[in-house]
Amino acid sequence: MTEYLTAKQLEKRYDVSSHTLVLWRKKTRKGEATGPPFEDIGPTPLNPYAPRIRYRLDDCIEWEQKNNIQPLT
Repeated sequence: MTEYLTAKQLEKRYDVSSHTLVLWRKKTRKGEATGPPFEDIGPTPLNPYAPRIRYRLDDCIEWEQKNNIQPLT
């Protein structure tokens, strides 16, 4: 089963702000995001205002290794 992290969990993992994650998700001029890959799961039927961005843990680990980043947790 694939494990996903929320934006809050990723903030704690890298000790960054939510604003930093938003900047990481934005595309650069080359068309690539600077942070780990993410998925927008869309609104959920029970809570349409719940956070929709999720990060696959495997993608985060791969991004960390590629960029020589050590997570805090």
